Amino acid sequence: MLRDVNTKKVMKNAYRITKQKYETSLRVRIPGGCVDPESLMIVSKIANEFGNGQVHITTRQGFEILGIKMEDMEAVNKIIQPVIENMNINQEVKDGGYPAAGTRNVCACIGNKVCPKAQYNTTEFAKKMEKAIFPNDLHFKVAFTGCPNDCIKARTHDFGIIGMTLPLYDKDRCVSCGACVKKCEKLSTGALKMENYKIVRDHDKCIGCGECTLNCPISAWTRDENKYYRLVIMGRTGKKNPRLAEDFLIWADEESIIKIVLNTYKFVKEYIDLNTITNPGQVQPYTWEGCVVKISDKIAYLGRDIEDALLLKIISRDDLKDVYELGLKYGQKTVNTSVIMHELMGDLIENSSIENGICFSHEKQNFIDSIKKFNYEKIYDNKKFSYYKKYANLVINSIFEELFKYYDKENTINNLQANIDKKYRFVISDFKGWIIKYCDESIFDSKDLKSSLNNEKIYGTLNNENVYKEAIVDYISCMTDAYAIKCFNELISF
Repeated sequence: MLRDVNTKKVMKNAYRITKQKYETSLRVRIPGGCVDPESLMIVSKIANEFGNGQVHITTRQGFEILGIKMEDMEAVNKIIQPVIENMNINQEVKDGGYPAAGTRNVCACIGNKVCPKAQYNTTEFAKKMEKAIFPNDLHFKVAFTGCPNDCIKARTHDFGIIGMTLPLYDKDRCVSCGACVKKCEKLSTGALKMENYKIVRDHDKCIGCGECTLNCPISAWTRDENKYYRLVIMGRTGKKNPRLAEDFLIWADEESIIKIVLNTYKFVKEYIDLNTITNPGQVQPYTWEGCVVKISDKIAYLGRDIEDALLLKIISRDDLKDVYELGLKYGQKTVNTSVIMHELMGDLIENSSIENGICFSHEKQNFIDSIKKFNYEKIYDNKKFSYYKKYANLVINSIFEELFKYYDKENTINNLQANIDKKYRFVISDFKGWIIKYCDESIFDSKDLKSSLNNEKIYGTLNNENVYKEAIVDYISCMTDAYAIKCFNELISF
C-alpha cells in the first residue's frame, strides 16, 4: 500500500485529496462541455475497474471519477490518455495524465449548435481558449456563453465571454409592424424605437442579444456575419467577497479576447508573486471594490486605534488634547471613531467620481494625514511595541528550536516520547499529539500512539527535514498568544 504521498504532486496531476485515506478521484477535463462517445466509454471503464463505479458530473462540465486508490494513479493516467488526446488537451508527457489542475476546465453553454439565441459556437471557442491557456497552475476560471441570457453564469468567473451580434437593418424590407420594438422592450434593453415608420437603433443601449433578428417576421433584421463578444472580468463566488464580473470590453473580436486573457496570465506570473509580498501596501488593489475595502479599513481604524490605545494606557487623556486641536483645526468639534467615520465617509462620497477616482477633499486628506502622524508618534512607534516584538520573536523561535532538536526521521516520535518526562512535559506532549494526528501510522511502534481520526496524514513518514519544520510551524501558528507564552514559560522554568 502507498504510504508516503506528495499531496502537491497528486493535486497537480488533477487528482483530488479526498476524505478517504489513500483514495483519490480524477478530474477529467472536457473543454466546452462537449464529449465524444469513445471518451465516455473510457471514463466508464476507469470508474468500474479502478474506482467505486461512480462518476460525478462537475459544475464546470468535467467528470470526476470517484474512489480511485492512490497506488493506481499511474495505471489510470495511461488509460485516460485517449480521452486527453480526443479532447486535444495540451500535455507535457504522454501517459503522464493531466499536467496541471490550477486553471479549471473551460466551460460553455451549448451555443449555436442548438440554441437559436446563441451568437457563436461556444464549444469551438472554448477549445481554442483551452489550447491557449492550459496547462497552468494559476487558479483561473473561464466560461463561454452564447448570448446575454448567460446560461453558463459567465459573470461568476474570472473571465466570462458573452456572445453579441451586430443587428443589420434593411429599411426597404421593413413593413413597420413594430414586432422588433415590442420584443426589445419586453425581453431586452429597449434599444429600438419607431420614427416615421422606420426603426431607429440606439447602439449604446444595444447589448447584441439578437432578439430583433429572431422576431422580425420578414427578416428586415439580420445578424452581421462577423462575430462579436462582451468580455467580463473578475467575477467570483466563495466565502470571501463574492461578486459578479464587470464589463471590460464590448464588441470585441475573438483574437483580442484570447490576447487579453493570455496577457493577464503573463502579468500575474511576472508581477504578482505571493511569496514576495511581505509588507502591507506592497501591492495596490486593482478594482474599485478593492480600493473601497482598503480605504474603508483605514477610516475605521483611525479613531479605533486611538480608543484602544487609551484603554490600554498607551496614551493618556492629556495626549488627546493634541487630537482635539487637530479636530478643531479641520472643523471637527470632537474626535472619536463614530465622528471620524461619519465625516470621512460623507466626504469620500461627495468627492469621488469616475473621473477623479476614489478620493477625499484636500481638507479631509490633510486631517487624515495629521491623525496618522499622531498615531505613529504616540501609538505605533511606542517603545513598548518594539520590546514586545522582540519578546514575541523570542517566544516563537525558542519553541521552534526546542521542538526541532528531536528530529530524527521515523524515530522522531520516539525521541519526543522519551523526553516528555525528562524536560518539558507540556510543550513536547502537546506537539507529539499534533504529530500523531497528521503522520502516517506506519512510523508508530505502539498501537496506543495511533490516532483514531480518519484525516489526511499531511506529514507522511517525516522522512524529510523540511516537512518536520512545516509541522512545527503549523503547530505554532495555531497557538493563541496566551498558549504560546505558556509554552515559553515552561521552557524557562526550573
